[in-house]
Parts: sequence; structure tokens; C-alpha cells
Amino acid sequence: MIELEIRIERENWRDIADIAIAKSLDAPDRTAPARGGKTCFSGQIYLVNHVTGQIAKTMEPTVIVGSDGAIITAYPGGKGLP
Repeated sequence: MIELEIRIERENWRDIADIAIAKSLDAPDRTAPARGGKTCFSGQIYLVNHVTGQIAKTMEPTVIVGSDGAIITAYPGGKGLP
């Protein structure tokens, strides 16, 4: 799945991860409390096929942040937060 996204965007996986994390934290579409004082952030991103110019895939990555503001984990998701 990640390889497909890299081919679509012509970026390496870390660039896509950075974009996804930044979107989820800077302009989340949804937030929710998580266990242990953590917060879950989710924000929709679009992966564009640069050959056709069309949106090839929509993803909703999720980022879990601790009470101290540190990122604990981030994953590509699919449906985002419930």
C-alpha cells in the first residue's frame, strides 16, 4: 500500500508521512481523547497522480499525541477516527 502511494505522489515514504502528520496536527478534521491522557488527531489528505492530475487516493492518517505534546505514533489509517 505504501509503495503505491509513493508511486502516485512521486515522493519517498517519509515525505508523505511528514505531510500526513503535519495535516493531522495543524488542521485536524477530527480529534478525540485516547486512553492515558493522550489525544488522537486525524486529517484527510489526497494523493494525486501527477501524470493525470487526478486524485488517486484519499487517506485519513491518524496521529496519537501524549499529554506532553510528543507524538507517540502515527499511521496511515483509512477511516480515521470513529
